[in-house]
Amino acid sequence: MIYTDPNSINNNVVAINIVIPMPISLWYKLIKGECFENTLDINWDNINEENNNKPIIIGIHIYHIEVLNWDIVGKAFYKHMLQDLLQIANFYNHQIKGFSGYCVTPKGNWLFKDVLNCKNADDFSDIINKDNKSEFVIENPKYGKKTIVEFPRGVDINKPYLDKSVQPPK
Repeated sequence: MIYTDPNSINNNVVAINIVIPMPISLWYKLIKGECFENTLDINWDNINEENNNKPIIIGIHIYHIEVLNWDIVGKAFYKHMLQDLLQIANFYNHQIKGFSGYCVTPKGNWLFKDVLNCKNADDFSDIINKDNKSEFVIENPKYGKKTIVEFPRGVDINKPYLDKSVQPPK
């Protein structure tokens, strides 16, 4: 997603957002460390045919957010970005059931942890319940509505990631 300055003759880029939409089953694998951003191979044509125009349940993974001009986009750029993601998902008849990001900067960690109330991978020990399932509580910042996303825990979170070349930040 590329955001440009509406008052610029040259359509100067003021922000970008790179997201990876994926079927929810693949999103669960991604957040459990069973696959990685750089190895995803998604064939949307097959997925669309299999669903016969029914809504496709997806997860959204934020790959990168870059703001080049805060004066134009404003401090609440993430709200505009999330509204745009919702409009795009609705256009393609997708229902977003998962939301994640791979944060490597203090601002990214702050956005996901403090603003969007998402858990960091280091915090997984707090969310494993007695049924060996993990729960994520996601709160809509605009309406305050909370949703619980739960999935079976199939991976030991204490062992190293499968792909040694892609290690999360400490």
